Amino acid sequence: MNPYFSQRELRKYFKPKFIIKMSNLLFTSNHHFGHKNIINISNRPFENVDEMDEVMIQRWNKKHHGSYHLYGHSHGSLPDDIQAQAFDAGVDCHDFYPLSYAEVKAIMKEKKWVRPFARKNK
Repeated sequence: MNPYFSQRELRKYFKPKFIIKMSNLLFTSNHHFGHKNIINISNRPFENVDEMDEVMIQRWNKKHHGSYHLYGHSHGSLPDDIQAQAFDAGVDCHDFYPLSYAEVKAIMKEKKWVRPFARKNK
């Protein structure tokens, strides 16, 4: 038996309240923003850490289209930006528990994020 389910099978057998379109899921890790030595360690094609950070931010901004940005591996050392659709999902910030999708949505609901090109009421 195939251990993987198609979206149709998931809807039929599990009747979820929502289905996440696979084309809307983005995965990334190990950016190492601000980590000067990672350029040499991983042979990254950047002259310096500022260029590396800027290029990665530009590429993220072209791709994410308002999606959630969950990050970790910073051990709670980065400040939370109330206006960003982002937060540290690492266990250090959440009493060493993993987060469910419902918990992530609840945290994001508290954010003051505004879509960059949102129409303003006139």
